[in-house]
Amino acid sequence: MTTDCVRTNVVQCYPPNGKFPSDKIVKNCRPRLLKQIYDFKPKLILAVGGEAMSSLLSPPKGVEVKSLRFRGRVIPSWEFGCWIGCLLHPSYIIRNNNRDLNVFMKDLE
Repeated sequence: MTTDCVRTNVVQCYPPNGKFPSDKIVKNCRPRLLKQIYDFKPKLILAVGGEAMSSLLSPPKGVEVKSLRFRGRVIPSWEFGCWIGCLLHPSYIIRNNNRDLNVFMKDLE
């Protein structure tokens, strides 16, 4: 599996109290993430959750990226030379009482 795919995180450390990482933390971790992406040269990046998708797309300040908007689609990334897809994050499903569990399971098919 390690020759076909690589798992990484936007933030390489655990944010305090399990909260979403701040913009400052994401910005500080971005060079390491970019190095991993450029070294591996993926054909597809699968972002798990809105935070991951947002960090890959680098939207303008104040623009929120929601995983529900991108899930089930792949979009081209000129920056990375590959496709980016998005899944709902499992913790999102748990926090929302399995409301979108069927959507998540369908995306895994």
